[in-house]
Amino acid sequence: MMIKKYFFGLLIVLISVHFLSAQNCPTSIANQSTTDIPFFKIDQGSSDCADYPDSITIDGSIFDKLSCSGANLKYHLRHGETPISSAGTFSADFGLGVCDYVNGELQTLSKDEFSKVNNPIIYPNPTSKSEFLNIRLKDQLTASILIYDLTGKLILKENMNNSIYKQINISPLNNGVYLLQIIADDISATRKIVVTN
Repeated sequence: MMIKKYFFGLLIVLISVHFLSAQNCPTSIANQSTTDIPFFKIDQGSSDCADYPDSITIDGSIFDKLSCSGANLKYHLRHGETPISSAGTFSADFGLGVCDYVNGELQTLSKDEFSKVNNPIIYPNPTSKSEFLNIRLKDQLTASILIYDLTGKLILKENMNNSIYKQINISPLNNGVYLLQIIADDISATRKIVVTN
């Protein structure tokens, strides 16, 4: 009985170490990427092909692993799924967290950096074009607020001056999915927002 408990404990530790050492988010999107075949670049020093799942979800569509070798990781759109809107700006779920990309670059924050941008609360989300989008922070912050469409085009820019709250008029936005980025100094947080009628 004691051997079973020891073995089970060791197995849990090994699995935990594997998941902690696994790279969740590829470092960038390659130029060859398309809306139905996303092509990721991975950091060979900290991860390998085995660290990435056979299937991922990108903006609600399922993609299956096509190939992986060296620093190159390719997925392809599963039959019947909808292609993504942009080959370089999207949110991908690799099973252990969502990875946000803007213009092909991974948007990442350490825990310390994330606390500096105060874990923003964005509401309502989804939101209507007739409503205002509200951003609430835990502490006062001076920051730029940028809204990009899924092609990576900057649509709207606002400033937040030493405040914990910002209200943004989104009536000029078309219906769709956007990425909202909050930038303070040299750190940022990115969130997906959905605008409807």
